[in-house]
Amino acid sequence: MRDSAAAIDGLVSLFPAFISQNEAHAVRMAAMMAQACDLNSTIVESDCKEVIQLGVGETVPPWERLAILLDIRHLVKVVNLLLKWTTRNNNQVTN
Repeated sequence: MRDSAAAIDGLVSLFPAFISQNEAHAVRMAAMMAQACDLNSTIVESDCKEVIQLGVGETVPPWERLAILLDIRHLVKVVNLLLKWTTRNNNQVTN
């Protein structure tokens, strides 16, 4: 998570699963952090285009990531989040 000037906080962790599932976990955690901090109109960026598309889309996500992505979709509406894809080079949280 960052403001317009610099990174505020970030999370990098690896779960023994699909890369897109790890990215979905990170996006969900960022959305939950925005909700906990009572931030409005927050942009959550990810370099995983699949997670961004499934997070804002209407299609049924793969069952392996269904619960996480439904959480993200709910938080997008409740917290007024914008999910945005960014290139890996622009992602300041990657290791």
